[in-house]
Amino acid sequence: MSEPHLFSLPSTEEMKPLYLSFADNGNIYFCSMDKNNDSDIYLSEYKNGSYLPLVPLSFNDKKISDFDPVVSTDERFIIFTSNSRKGLGLSDLWVSFKKDGKWTEPVNMGDKVNSRAIEGNPCLSRDNKTLYFSSSPSRGTSLRPVYKNRKPTTEEIISALTSAKNGVHNLYI
Repeated sequence: MSEPHLFSLPSTEEMKPLYLSFADNGNIYFCSMDKNNDSDIYLSEYKNGSYLPLVPLSFNDKKISDFDPVVSTDERFIIFTSNSRKGLGLSDLWVSFKKDGKWTEPVNMGDKVNSRAIEGNPCLSRDNKTLYFSSSPSRGTSLRPVYKNRKPTTEEIISALTSAKNGVHNLYI
């Protein structure tokens, strides 16, 4: 394993690249938030051993924040999080497909993935067939255990704190 070294994208000083996702051809997709707290998704193509200037994806909109992109290894689709598109919950996962070299209008991934809670942090398996993501613990269940007119025991508190529903986001496949 080598020592880490600073990776530099051809970005402007006000850009803060986050959540990088690489396609097999070396192209990089990432999000960046501007001074108005708008987050958009960008592409930097890898050509002849270097990265080209940044290109915003066609579905970016200054009224909508899109972030946490993950692109399929073959660049056929990209999945990302948005908390300002009209979805099912506080933030949802969306997908856009590359058709004839252009990105389609994003589509909500529906209630098999999204809930009324917060979904985010999408990742794909290497073969692009399995989606991994996080969701808030309120996904379909109550956050707090009920102890009916009594105080919880030490064991019950430890069990609640170490369970998947402990208030921290959970991972889903």
